[in-house]
Amino acid sequence: MINKKICLDKFIVLKNDFTDLNLTLENQFKNSLLYEDMFLAKYIFEDVYIDIGWISHDNSFENGFFKIIVFKDDFYNKPIFILKTKNYVGLIKGMKKAIKLIEFNFL
Repeated sequence: MINKKICLDKFIVLKNDFTDLNLTLENQFKNSLLYEDMFLAKYIFEDVYIDIGWISHDNSFENGFFKIIVFKDDFYNKPIFILKTKNYVGLIKGMKKAIKLIEFNFL
């Protein structure tokens, strides 16, 4: 098990109306505890499921909690990130540069 940082400096959210919104950490999570040094993930590469517990902050997508769940992709040998908030569940593609969230279900 290794501790690794996940850098979410910029990402794109695809909404139901297919409008692309460019969000940055400076704008989305301003004056909150949510910066890249707070994204400490526990990687267990032998297992398929990796959980990163809940992080609470003031300026989330819906002013609530969110959770990132990591799955190991055996085909590409890469982790898959799922972002969950109160009203959003999305797949995160990529890790460090541009991150695309694809909306596939609402809680």
